[in-house]
Amino acid sequence: MIANTNSMSDNKSSEEKARESFSSILSYYLHNRESLERIPSWVTESSESGSIPIALSPSLMPTSDEQVEAEKQKLKERVSDALPKLSERERQLMTQAVIVARSSGGRTGSSDI
Repeated sequence: MIANTNSMSDNKSSEEKARESFSSILSYYLHNRESLERIPSWVTESSESGSIPIALSPSLMPTSDEQVEAEKQKLKERVSDALPKLSERERQLMTQAVIVARSSGGRTGSSDI
């Protein structure tokens, strides 16, 4: 008889896994904040308020179609550079995050990225 090698975590939804991953990142920063030179401001803010602030600065928004296309191209290049450097686990987590975002309506319109 072959033993079942799947762990209980394999039964979790991709949303639960994504939350656990983010929680792990946040916990790392909170636990190591004394020894790290710099931690993101959202770590401190989220630990105090219980929520994570997400904002878009109007000054950073592209104002023309050309700027939008230029930013899309920059993003494509950065993604192309980053993808080969990801571990298999990181790829899985990113894929799960995309699936959750798409299924929960977090994505509107279409993108060619």
